[in-house]
Amino acid sequence: MSVSAPGILSRRLPSYAVNSEIAGLFRSEGRYTPGVFNNTSCSPADSAATAFRVMLFDYCVYDSVYARQMRNFVTRELPGATVSEFMNESLDRFDRLLDKQQAVIITYPSNGDIDFLAAIGKKLDVFIRNGGLVIITGAHETSAIQALGLLSPAEAYYYEDATVQSKKIDHPILKGIKPSFSLANFVYPMEFSDNDFVTLSESEGLPVLGYKEMGEGKLIYLGLEYYADEPIPSKILGNIFKWALTPVATTVPAKTEITVRTVTKRTEEVLYSGSAQRFDLKIYPNPYVEKASLEINIDKAMMVSAEMTNETGSIAAIVLSQRMLSSGFYRFDIPNLAPGIYFVKCKFGNHIEVRKLVKVATN
Repeated sequence: MSVSAPGILSRRLPSYAVNSEIAGLFRSEGRYTPGVFNNTSCSPADSAATAFRVMLFDYCVYDSVYARQMRNFVTRELPGATVSEFMNESLDRFDRLLDKQQAVIITYPSNGDIDFLAAIGKKLDVFIRNGGLVIITGAHETSAIQALGLLSPAEAYYYEDATVQSKKIDHPILKGIKPSFSLANFVYPMEFSDNDFVTLSESEGLPVLGYKEMGEGKLIYLGLEYYADEPIPSKILGNIFKWALTPVATTVPAKTEITVRTVTKRTEEVLYSGSAQRFDLKIYPNPYVEKASLEINIDKAMMVSAEMTNETGSIAAIVLSQRMLSSGFYRFDIPNLAPGIYFVKCKFGNHIEVRKLVKVATN
């Protein structure tokens, strides 16, 4: 266990973190007791929240206690909302549930089958871009988040009794929250290589709370403790729903002329899996018209493969057949496929990353 600052304990998360529920059972001094909710300490979200439909994605949750506590938080903060849960079930069941939701909460992700999580990630990607909200609450292992392919965590830690500092205090998610606050329980700072990620609050210089917009929807990372009841995490959770899902009235001119331009943008995603190995993965341009490249940089020899699938999951092209590559830099051409949405699935040893790629029509 390393000490990053006086009184603050830190560990990297890619392996595992302390179960704060168990820690709470053995440390009574000043800690909140899991399962005890003081309804007078937090005010529920307003009545506009009653129409929300929320799925708790508990497939990869660390333990059942956290799943139960998160459900308690959601039902309290969103009185009257319809809450469903997805455990260890089929993709068909997930599709049926997802079709009815406005929001999905991924509860304290820990583990799970990486191929199954990658398939879930594809569906959530489309869900978000069509206007949905996905919230990732904390992380016991970054591998689960990496497999989903929605965020690219680089460095991850946990801290107990940490101070959280707001970077954008005027943001609606932080309404009613002090610029600096401390929690009796854990926070989960995580650094992301996503260029579009907006940090709202941080601890020890790393993001604890933030989001990125994807199409019409939003993806939020909420690295606060939800085993036990504290007013600030509860209020932030309620603020998230009011900000992300409450419709905003807009006035549209009677006649609007819209010009659509395709902007070629190079995106870079740097991926880490603990301290043992490093992968650099780049796909650019994205969207692409005729030509695009997949670039990878690995720091040690490993089995690598890459394939493209369409939105139905069918293989559209093999970019790289599985082979052993030595450490170094590699570039592969992306096939000139029919216009549409594709997913590039790269496998590095036992690690899988999935990225969305858009092919646009030639003018």
